[in-house]
Amino acid sequence: MVKNHRNKWVQGDDKIAKAAVHHFKNLFNTSHTFNDFDILNYINPCIADDDNNKLVAVPDLEEIKDAVFNMSASSAPGPDGYSGIFFHKCWDIIQYDIMEYVQDFFRGKNLSKFYSHTCLILIPKTESPSNFSELRPISLSNFTCKIISKILSNRLNPLLERLISENQSGFIKGRLIHENVLLTQEIVHGIKQYNKGGNVIMKLDMAKAYDKMSWYFLMSVMKQFGFSGIWLDMIWRIIANMWYSILINGNRVGFFSSSHGLKQGDPLSPSLFIIGSELLSRMLNSLNSYEHFTPFSMNLNGPVINHLAYADDIVIFSGGNNKSIKLIKHQIRRYEKASGQQVNDAKSFFITAPKTASNRINRLRRVTDYMDNTFPFTYLGCPIYNGKKNLSYFDGMLAKNVKRLNGWQCNMLSHGGKVILIKHVLQSVPIYTLSAITPPNGTINLIEKHFANFLWGSSDGKNKYHWSKWENLCIPKDEGGLALGV
Repeated sequence: MVKNHRNKWVQGDDKIAKAAVHHFKNLFNTSHTFNDFDILNYINPCIADDDNNKLVAVPDLEEIKDAVFNMSASSAPGPDGYSGIFFHKCWDIIQYDIMEYVQDFFRGKNLSKFYSHTCLILIPKTESPSNFSELRPISLSNFTCKIISKILSNRLNPLLERLISENQSGFIKGRLIHENVLLTQEIVHGIKQYNKGGNVIMKLDMAKAYDKMSWYFLMSVMKQFGFSGIWLDMIWRIIANMWYSILINGNRVGFFSSSHGLKQGDPLSPSLFIIGSELLSRMLNSLNSYEHFTPFSMNLNGPVINHLAYADDIVIFSGGNNKSIKLIKHQIRRYEKASGQQVNDAKSFFITAPKTASNRINRLRRVTDYMDNTFPFTYLGCPIYNGKKNLSYFDGMLAKNVKRLNGWQCNMLSHGGKVILIKHVLQSVPIYTLSAITPPNGTINLIEKHFANFLWGSSDGKNKYHWSKWENLCIPKDEGGLALGV
């Protein structure tokens, strides 16, 4: 049961399917006009002729094979029903047919709807989604179509470091997501330092970022970077030839095209997205040279950073005076109008130093149209805090572990099975946060306590006797332990 576009509950496969097609057909076909060509002046051409020649060269059999075998064999199949395992196992039989198909595309042939057809599978963003906005559409493309995208992505990715500002760390070789977390944590420690109007942190929530990217805007940005007309034509034939169906309870419904947006799940989409989003980074970075812009108070010996981004996850640092905030909002609104993307004002927020006067907070609410928030806040899945670390900041990480443990609390697993589950599944939940931020010892102890109770089991709601200390189980196997350390 789900709400339709009229905010009325509908149930039954037919009615849900009709509501889903209506929602996503409208989402992918909203009209948008790009006419602010002056905004492109923030970009300087940096793609040389040699780069363009390498990008558009017709691939040989070896390059096509590398693309095929570098994609997962176990990925979900698209509408044609063929997953990667078929192409891997039958490559000796089908290789020349695949080569002809790929090379025809590079020579200018359009893909038919059979190849470009994509199924959308809807993944919940929340535990109990009530409408289609709370469902993330993931594209299940035909593997044959992804081969072309993978080749284009492999050729484009080495150039991204030259195109993309250091503020953006997503999908670029050599840049780590942890760097943004560590930088953000370091910067927020200066929020109490003196600054004109105080210091402000703004966390932006981009609404349907991939789905709303304008194709004409993206083409204009790439042209400004210096990409050739042949390359732009190939990209256009990929992104502007999208036909969608939606999977509802295993049934395929609808068949409609789109007029904007990038497919989530396509190998090429992340690179195209950050190229389009690079314009916003350059617009924000340009503010550092504005006379009336006051940056966030930072160490005088360090660089001036006014924003950090990982794909569409953006946090902005600024002085809190009206002129600075209005300049930021102006750049954001101008980017929204050009790109088709939108910042969700209701979910975006700003943070000021503790004990900031209420009149200053109210002023920032009016200028930003965002609500105020307090520390800690979550950025890229990690808690960002000011001051001393608190056990409660890591409750989310603990809750994820407990939730998974509850799903496996049964007597059917042997101790050996539980050891494998702890090492290869449960320990993967906190490892990302632990690699970015060091939590208090109490958090580590709680995680180990949950693991130990799960390993030894329980009876009638009571934990069973622990036959060995957890410290002994963390010892490497060759020394008599089980190597279970977090």
